[in-house]
Amino acid sequence: MTQNQTDLSTLHANAEVFFRSYGLSFSDGINALLKDVRPAGKIRAGTSMAAIARRNGLTIDDVLALEEAIEDTRDKEPVEPLRY
Repeated sequence: MTQNQTDLSTLHANAEVFFRSYGLSFSDGINALLKDVRPAGKIRAGTSMAAIARRNGLTIDDVLALEEAIEDTRDKEPVEPLRY
């Protein structure tokens, strides 16, 4: 067993003891923790990516330039279908 596996086993065992002290199974305890840290509502990938882009100063001009660069370098030949 590697050190990392040993550390995870110890963490799991300690967490299980902790959750049992509150009358919870390990999985119920983990689910309760996740419920507390998970954002309310659905996590929307596009909204999250847009927020990251805004925080990092990405502009619509940057996006358009990237789309143009991708289009310019994309192979326009149709792909040969697979034959079985």
